[in-house]
Amino acid sequence: MSPTKIVLIVLFLSSIFWLEQRVWATPTAQDISRNQITGGNDSINIIATGGSKVLIFRENGLKVQRTAKAVIELLEKSRPDLLEKATQILPGQSSQLATELAVANYAFEIGQYSLSASLYEEIIEQFNLEDIGYNKIEGLVTASYYGSGRHIQGLRFICQQYKFRASWSYRFRHDIHAHMRALVNKFDHDYARKVLKNIKNNKDCQRDDFSEVWIPISLEDMRALEKGHVPEFTSYGFFDEKDAAFANQLLREEGHGFIDFIYFINGNYEKIIQDFPRSYLYDLALLGKVELDDGTSAISVLDTFLSKYPQSDNFDYALRLIFERAYGLGV
Repeated sequence: MSPTKIVLIVLFLSSIFWLEQRVWATPTAQDISRNQITGGNDSINIIATGGSKVLIFRENGLKVQRTAKAVIELLEKSRPDLLEKATQILPGQSSQLATELAVANYAFEIGQYSLSASLYEEIIEQFNLEDIGYNKIEGLVTASYYGSGRHIQGLRFICQQYKFRASWSYRFRHDIHAHMRALVNKFDHDYARKVLKNIKNNKDCQRDDFSEVWIPISLEDMRALEKGHVPEFTSYGFFDEKDAAFANQLLREEGHGFIDFIYFINGNYEKIIQDFPRSYLYDLALLGKVELDDGTSAISVLDTFLSKYPQSDNFDYALRLIFERAYGLGV
């Protein structure tokens, strides 16, 4: 059978795999059922038995065992693009590590997210935080947990990664939001709140971005905020009455990190400008205020924006607004 017709997937290729003398363990029926990965008419099963990792290919219904070396050769011939991409993500790393990443990427590509999460986590254990590619693989882990629907595990992984970061780092705020919002969509607001409370029992999760504020904000709005979309071209707002009620409840309470996001979704840009000068949304709040103000104060606000954010993707938009306001007022 041609190698290009074989669907490839491999559990983390540890150095022990490279020993040609490997004695292959015999997988049980339960192992095969639990680990089978399908693709077209063929599949590859990845079996871990008695502490040994075993590769079991299925080609047209026939079970075939292969050495790690043969698996690598098949990957190189059938999907060289995966190896090339992995090498770009991990420049200067060993070819073995790049191959492991290529296999993990393939699992992600075909929607085997639980498997890709496991593979990526094993790979990242070989890295230091400052290594090139570390942040990229972290993102792939959280994306894999999200894709597999394992949101609590995803949040726990983020806690684990925050051990290595300063207390002021909020790198994972969008990932935390995605997992929290998914729990709302799958269950409800109260369930998501209980999960978050339980997660924050871990001291590594006691950060501002592990916040209940994310619960009522839709994924669409959060993505728009991440991309810096201005209010004029984005219909920011809570998805339904339940989201709005939960958000208003949070506003009545105290101590929630990133509460400025709720004020922004509510359109209270002035509150952010006055009380949250270090907000991630400060620039968008300035533009939001201008969009609601036709008076001379709008020009002053735009001057502030242009001076503070000369590299902003919204710089040209702000320039257009300031000329429109100046022309309209005859300034």
